[in-house]
Amino acid sequence: MTVKIPPYGLELYIKEADETHVEDYVVLAHSRYGVNSCALQYYLAHGALEMFLHLGWGSAYINTEGSALKICNCLSLADKIVQTAEKFKRGIRLRVVCSDFHGSYWSAGGILEEVS
Repeated sequence: MTVKIPPYGLELYIKEADETHVEDYVVLAHSRYGVNSCALQYYLAHGALEMFLHLGWGSAYINTEGSALKICNCLSLADKIVQTAEKFKRGIRLRVVCSDFHGSYWSAGGILEEVS
């Protein structure tokens, strides 16, 4: 499969999920936008779950060890969310967005919850 949207474009992935039906997919990438805006992207559409992780990692000004630990913790939690979402009834949709650059939130059933 060819990636049509550059992985750094988090908002474009969310917009695509809002406006069209997307088939199940996973994107794992490391990309940058300038010197200080480097990120690891993990985007997943799987059944009722849409998860978009856009986590800072790899720039000249970020603590690499601290970032690696944070990313490991996020991916471990993401795995638990995927396992839980597989048990959802048909029609229930969960979206999780975590970004060091664009804010984080989750939504389910039309409810939007901001995360600080």
